[in-house]
Order: sequence, then structure tokens, then C-alpha cells
Amino acid sequence: MPVQEIWAGNAHYTVASSDAGPDAIRIAGDRTTVGWALREVLVAATLCNDAAVKRHGGDWQIDGNATDRALLAAAIKGGLDPTVIRDAAPRIGELAQVPDWQATAHLSNHGAQLFLKGSPESVLSRCCAMLDTHGRHWALDPADVEERAAAMRQRSLSVVAFARGALNEIRPPTAADCGQDLIFVGLAGLLLEPATLP
Repeated sequence: MPVQEIWAGNAHYTVASSDAGPDAIRIAGDRTTVGWALREVLVAATLCNDAAVKRHGGDWQIDGNATDRALLAAAIKGGLDPTVIRDAAPRIGELAQVPDWQATAHLSNHGAQLFLKGSPESVLSRCCAMLDTHGRHWALDPADVEERAAAMRQRSLSVVAFARGALNEIRPPTAADCGQDLIFVGLAGLLLEPATLP
């Protein structure tokens, strides 16, 4: 179940399963740098994720469910080191066993941040804005995002959406924190086959 497509900052990226490193992520078929919005998706996919990851030389070992493994593999292909990202933003709590979404809270330089992942429908209903390609807040058009998710599904992809927010104090997240004031970050489309790790 590798990540095959990512939509972030109103840009559509493809993830080549045969390539490793940042060159694996492309826009309109061309190699691209990992900009702000794309990086935010990869960071959210790394932090709001229960898979365990270890590096053995140049290889990565990822243990967890298929979706979490695929999301971490995509982050690695985007040039992120999951251990560095997680060490810089340690998890301080989570909301688990929610049917169609998961939320985790993490320490940051600005207090505590909340990350949410789940079905596009469940995530979009909790968002009031989205990120543009430069990381600025932008008007959210839920219908447009839903169309993009539907197009991914037509290509036989399973779609995961991501959002983020801030907590007013350092503590585990509550259901109230996952209300309607989150910032939509992007979508990841996963192909239903075994993930290929870099």
C-alpha cells in the first residue's frame, strides 16, 4: 500500500515507488523540491502515526499497520528523517480508537500542536482554512478537496487527509480540540499493494 499521490498547497504530486529519496516525489512528472505545504503533509504523516521506525545503515525498518508504514515510507522518500522529526516534536497524548480519524498532540517551540489524520470527510468537517504552497492560511473550499479525493479514489487509491492545529496549553488532546478550527494540510492517496521502502 505505497503512497502514490499527494495533494498539498493546491498542487498535485506523484510518488514514484521505484525511486528513493526526494527525487521520488514529482509534480507534473518533473522532479520537485519539497516545499512548505508538501513538507507539512509529510510531517503530519510522520507524527500522527503509530508505526515504529528504525534505521539500519542505509535501510529503514518500519513496523506497524499498512497505512502507517506507507505514510512513513513516503516521508522518508521526501527526505525527512522520521526519528529527527519525532525527537523534535515528542508526542504528549493522542485520541485513539476513533472510528475514522486519529489525533495526536506534540510539543513544539510554540507550545503544543495537534495533528489529525483520517477520511477526507471527517477531517474537512473540522477545518476552517487550508495551507497554500508557502504555508499561509488560505480559504478552504471543501467541495474542491472532496472532488480531488474522489478523483484519487477513481484511480483505485485509498485517501487519507491531514490537518493541524494548536492547543492552548501543553496537555493531551480532547475531542473538543478537534472541532472546527483546524487547518487543512493535504491528502495522500495510497495504492492497495505492498509498500516499497527506499
